Amino acid sequence: MAANSFRDFTEKLQETHRHEPEIMQQQMERYRSDFLRTQGHLPNPKLIDYFVFNVEFYRKDASSPWLVSAVSTKKGFNLNLDKFSAFKWRSRMAMAVTRKHPFVQLLRWDYSSDAMIVFGIAAVLTNKIISLF
Repeated sequence: MAANSFRDFTEKLQETHRHEPEIMQQQMERYRSDFLRTQGHLPNPKLIDYFVFNVEFYRKDASSPWLVSAVSTKKGFNLNLDKFSAFKWRSRMAMAVTRKHPFVQLLRWDYSSDAMIVFGIAAVLTNKIISLF
């Protein structure tokens, strides 16, 4: 069952049984058991691989069009990311696929949270350095 069919199923379920949590739970369990019966297993998010594409562009001057200078691809399992970074990438992908959040919006949220962490660490270090004098 594709991600779109699951998304359609959950949207329809929420529209028809929003105020009936017992029925929603029963329908979700039925969907889960049907998926298990037809596919032979439940999806394991840790086993879902992803690809990372990197495209480099260049242009000769400001009025010329952008041209592709290099393209590279790596599989997610071959990236050698630390656990935190791998978790962040997988959660971004999962939210983009299972929810209707555009990936670019999720990426902006992630970069914003990273910036807040960096600025917080910088503020603490600056405060420690100033307190030494």
